[in-house]
Amino acid sequence: MHGSLIGDLKDINKSAKNHAVNRKLQNFVLSLLQDPNEDAAKRSLNVMIELYKRRIWNDDKTINAIWQGVMHTNPKVCAAACKFFLVLDYDYQSDTESEFDSDKEQQLELLRNRKGSQLSKEKKRYLERIIKQKKRAEKRKSTVKVYTDFLPIDMLYDPQNCAETLFSKLKKSNDKYEVKLLMLRLVSRLIGRHNLILL
Repeated sequence: MHGSLIGDLKDINKSAKNHAVNRKLQNFVLSLLQDPNEDAAKRSLNVMIELYKRRIWNDDKTINAIWQGVMHTNPKVCAAACKFFLVLDYDYQSDTESEFDSDKEQQLELLRNRKGSQLSKEKKRYLERIIKQKKRAEKRKSTVKVYTDFLPIDMLYDPQNCAETLFSKLKKSNDKYEVKLLMLRLVSRLIGRHNLILL
């Protein structure tokens, strides 16, 4: 479901962004994120983060929806959302780049690590072609520069309120030490990025 939803949205927004469909789906995914069911909340958060990385849903509504994940009662959902805001640079996945799916990667590894009889001419050509495509994709990726002037943390509607509510949640929290540390790092990042004063 996760992969098919992302693939369908990628196809819908290929030529131009379809705002009506995006708005309806954003509302649906946001309602799943607020669901007390841990699995539904984690999946919806992963969908939103993946669509942000693919530059399909990279607007402020999505960012503020992901912030709801930080305030979620489940520590795993909270930790995943905190990590999203703490990353300083995203490896954007462009639609123009040739994407290698996991099946091709596995075939490539099997062909490379093959022992015993020699490869047939056809399999050898296939292997060389895949390796060339991969090198070309990596070269293209290294030449394209992505400027991240606006990080997700910059697009929050009310950073002061976000920092205060997260800090009060942190004080009452009984979560694991790692989750508390992520929350504390996010509070300090908010204070530093927006020049906030937190009493």
